[in-house]
Amino acid sequence: MKFNDGAEVYAADGRKLGDLGQVILDPHTSEVINIVVHKGHSFASDKVIPIEDVYQVLEDRVTLLASAKIDAYPDFVRTDFVPFVGDDNDNVDAPSSAAWYPPFWNQDI
Repeated sequence: MKFNDGAEVYAADGRKLGDLGQVILDPHTSEVINIVVHKGHSFASDKVIPIEDVYQVLEDRVTLLASAKIDAYPDFVRTDFVPFVGDDNDNVDAPSSAAWYPPFWNQDI
């Protein structure tokens, strides 16, 4: 799945929930494990949605499963995540559309 920053996120019933803000990667596998939906349409704050609740990903739209528990998603707390930094040629001051979770300092290595 390829997630595009700013894609609109919808519930299975067609209700717009918000816009895709970030993806959260597992630091061990580099796989997407969550997406972050910006507050606005249906959410009073940014929310973390598990990848298991995603039904379909299109270029400009993400649709959740009918079984998704929309009212139960936790708030996105920026300090719980470590920004993803690409190769050394990237501008590290630029906002990133990916983050690691759990943070490396919580990992048993």
